[in-house]
Amino acid sequence: TKGKKEVKREKMEKAEISSKYFTKLHFCPDGNKKKIYKKVSEEMGISPLNAWVCGDRIALDLTPAKELGYKTVQIKWGRGLGNTGFKKDVDYTILYLKELVDLLENFKIVG
Repeated sequence: TKGKKEVKREKMEKAEISSKYFTKLHFCPDGNKKKIYKKVSEEMGISPLNAWVCGDRIALDLTPAKELGYKTVQIKWGRGLGNTGFKKDVDYTILYLKELVDLLENFKIVG
């Protein structure tokens, strides 16, 4: 995620997203998401084909992930409501962050 760690953790808590769903959180202050996504795949030893990226901005968050082969989830809130970008880079759309858990459970990724 791009931004301050404390703010992002607070958002996760408000959305009732438990840290049990994450083995590690990565922060990207310079905005180079593609570099971070590659690093995560390498560190975790997983293919992007078996990983998901959720973000509100298509061009900044999801397009770099899609280019690497990740499944993508756009959250349509805040900046994501009026977001421009290529819809082809969005696999799934949610309105609230807590919907992410249900989506991943449906794919037997968590739960």
